[in-house]
Formats: sequence, structure tokens, C-alpha cells
Amino acid sequence: MDQVKDILRDVRLPALSKNLLGRLIVKELNLDQFLRECAYWAIKDGFDDLRPRHYPTKPTKALELENMPLQQRLHLDYYKLYMEFPQIRTYYEQTFFIRNHNSGVLSWLHEIKSYLPEDDTIIHNRINARILEFRAFEDDLTLQAEKIKDVFEATEIYSQ
Repeated sequence: MDQVKDILRDVRLPALSKNLLGRLIVKELNLDQFLRECAYWAIKDGFDDLRPRHYPTKPTKALELENMPLQQRLHLDYYKLYMEFPQIRTYYEQTFFIRNHNSGVLSWLHEIKSYLPEDDTIIHNRINARILEFRAFEDDLTLQAEKIKDVFEATEIYSQ
């Protein structure tokens, strides 16, 4: 047991996390209690960061490409295009990063919520409101997806 305490002392963690881990190790907390305390900690100290990030503004060249007729777009050399206009590649990289970030944050909100007692309605309502922010953001993206389907004359859009 002393070895574990030595390890915790030497690890660079916030005091609260060391405290929670120490209490878990000495069985003062069971796993459910530990996860509940971590969820409260996440709400207390990091809840403001758990918001959807917005996508960057689409570069003019990307808009021009989207407005090209489908047959013309099919014959483009996209590799050459991305090398010639790095802002297009940067835009898509940032969009990919933000999409993954938002998905992870939304997943984390659902996970946090699952660790909290149902009768803590104030916290559940705060989390539900934040989840609704993500849904509103996604609804806006759905409208954008419909536009993309129209531009590319597609019937479905698949994302990876």
C-alpha cells in the first residue's frame, strides 16, 4: 500500500485526482462512487469547455469548387488542387478535427450523466441543456448536408 502512495505522490496530477485515486485505492470509495465524484469534478471544473466548437469559414476556392457542375468536378485532380490551394486542405483538416472533438465531447457528456444519480435534477438539467446545444448544432449541419446532397446530386451522404 505504501508503494501506491509513493507512486501517487510522485505523479503529477491535480490534488483532487490524487485524493480520489487514493480513496479508491484504500477502498474508501467503490468504483461507482469514484466515477460519480469524477463526474461532479468534471461538471464543477470543466463544464464550460464542454460546448460544441464551430467549423471554420469555408475558403472562397472551396465554395467555387462546390458550385462547379458535377461533371467538371469529377475530372479535377484534387491532389494538385490541395497542393495549389493549401487553405482548402487546412479547412477540411480543421473541419475533421472539430467534428471529432464535438463527437467526443457529446459522448463525454452522456457518460458523465450516466455516473450521476437520477435525483440530482439540477445537474441533469444542465447536462441536458448542453446536449441540446449539440443537437441544435447538428440540426444546422443537417441543413448543410442537404445542400451538399443537392450540389453533388447525391441521395445519401456517408461520413467516416
